[in-house]
Amino acid sequence: MIEGERTGVVFALTGPATIGRSPGNAIRLPGTQVSRAHATLRPTERGYVLQDLESRNGVFVNGRPVREQLLRPGDEVRIGPTLLLLEPVSGPPLDDERATETPEETGPATAEPPALVVTRDQAPEEALVTVSYDAGALASSAAEPPEDPKALARAHARLGALYEIGTLVSAQLDLGPLLREVAARVREALDADRCLVLLGAGERAEDLEPAAYVSVGEGGPIRVSSTLLRRVLEEGKSVRVGDARLDVRLRDAESVRLSGARSLCAAPLRRVTRTIGALYVDTTRPDRLFDDEDLRLLSAVAAQAAVAIENARLYASARAEVREWRARASGGSPALVGGSAPWKALLGEVRKVAGTDSTILLSGETGTGKEVVARAIHDLSRRRERPFIAVNCAAVTESLLESELFGHEKGAFTGAYKTKPGKFELADGGTLFLDEVGELSPATQTKLLRVLEERRFDRVGGVRRIAVDVRILAATNRDLTAEVSSGRFRQDLFYRLAVVPLRVPPLRERPDDVAELARHFLRRFARDLGKPVTEISDEALAALARHRWPGNVRELQNVIERAVVLTDRSRVDVEDLPASLPSVGGSPRVAPPTGDLSLPDIVAETERVYIARALDVAKGRKVEAARLLGISRPTLDKKIKAHGLGVPKSKN
Repeated sequence: MIEGERTGVVFALTGPATIGRSPGNAIRLPGTQVSRAHATLRPTERGYVLQDLESRNGVFVNGRPVREQLLRPGDEVRIGPTLLLLEPVSGPPLDDERATETPEETGPATAEPPALVVTRDQAPEEALVTVSYDAGALASSAAEPPEDPKALARAHARLGALYEIGTLVSAQLDLGPLLREVAARVREALDADRCLVLLGAGERAEDLEPAAYVSVGEGGPIRVSSTLLRRVLEEGKSVRVGDARLDVRLRDAESVRLSGARSLCAAPLRRVTRTIGALYVDTTRPDRLFDDEDLRLLSAVAAQAAVAIENARLYASARAEVREWRARASGGSPALVGGSAPWKALLGEVRKVAGTDSTILLSGETGTGKEVVARAIHDLSRRRERPFIAVNCAAVTESLLESELFGHEKGAFTGAYKTKPGKFELADGGTLFLDEVGELSPATQTKLLRVLEERRFDRVGGVRRIAVDVRILAATNRDLTAEVSSGRFRQDLFYRLAVVPLRVPPLRERPDDVAELARHFLRRFARDLGKPVTEISDEALAALARHRWPGNVRELQNVIERAVVLTDRSRVDVEDLPASLPSVGGSPRVAPPTGDLSLPDIVAETERVYIARALDVAKGRKVEAARLLGISRPTLDKKIKAHGLGVPKSKN
């Protein structure tokens, strides 16, 4: 500690350590700004990794907030009012409040547990004292409280140990450190020689593997009775052997003889209807024999540990899934592709506003990637671990949009067979993205404004006010300033949404990015479609660069997808690009004027070609094609009929 109330105190790191305000932490820090379980330090091959445990005030390394970071010698860690310095030290620990125990007393906690030998002995099961305990066994015991002062002190110490272990395991979300912590704390609380955490996928003794192990003195192969493990796994019961050597029924058991165990206990790690493993302790000392109170404590700890283990597994699975989606986003997101000046300027603004909770209005033409930019803002914000919910306001009818946004109660309207939470509730703590917000009706605009002002709303048909913490990102391809002037969009709602306005540039303003985007989409679709397409020719790239891209990035994406689907070669060439693309061949595919061709005929032919191209880009979706052309859907229908055009079959 180099700054704070306890400056000068040194903590020696010899394994995983927790940091926080509670007494059970390996590094205990004072101050109300420190959470009870604030952070963890876990050793890796490259050094110690510091991880924030969702603390209220965060963790800072060298002045920057971090969630998880590999520490280097010389790094300064700020937690509340305390500043800690990480540096390599040799020799005995100095002033370490938890370093009073010698290695001989605590024993090594091995990163790789020794091999487990399940001995198929012939020991009679009657020799095993079996008791079935649940998580509340210590509190709900029918036994009278002991009157002897020593017994009271012992019971108090056991309850304290149970509380401390429960606090520690509930604060640890990484499975490896959690299991090692459980093994070390249980061995200490029960004064055992060895403690072993066994995990397995099945309910057979042979399926178990040692996941964590702590021992006094030398390690070595762990020999455990198959009879004992079978009783624990198959019946889900806790088992105790008081003195194996004095019990004639176990004296000749091979597992007891080879392991040297004098007394042992085992409890199931059980979740609801299935057993996920066992917690095992033993001792070789004749003066330390386990009794029923020891078994009761072990059973209670096992019940708590089982829940923590399942939570850690779920947390690891969720983190892996998040990493996978982020990897896909980083490798498959147009928001991260491009080096042109307009795009760099936009991403610079995104980085500035991402760390705030300000409402952002993204404006830009259809297909420029407004939702992708919104996702990038969310991923860079402090809400990145919470949901990102997107709602297309133009894709939901006005009668259903209110229910979609705010949810409804059962029976609120015909078809409301059950209560349904809305998007605001689902996005609580995260980000709600309102796409095409300019399409909202006046009535919905009024309700949305009220939610933005109060951060509270009622479900449709509900009477209870619901409070949410949601960041709003909105997007539109309309000029909302003009919409406000014409009275079609509320001015006060516009100001609420446009706290930070960002304009997403169209692709024609960033022509330098076309080639990079094209290669990016080529790699993505080749991977997704399983086709060995690895490159795109210079001629094809030149044709793409000449195009104006009225459909922006979405149009380019569709063109590359079509080319990858249709090509039989490893390279996309000009002939693989759609014929409706005017830049293919170097000039628009419009009939050249002749002496007999009048201006109206030229206009009609040009119109026919561009309508056909818009329909191709939109994959047959007339609404999308009309938006690309800047005309209404009825007008498009009339022109399609007048020109005798066919409509490509939509993929959606």
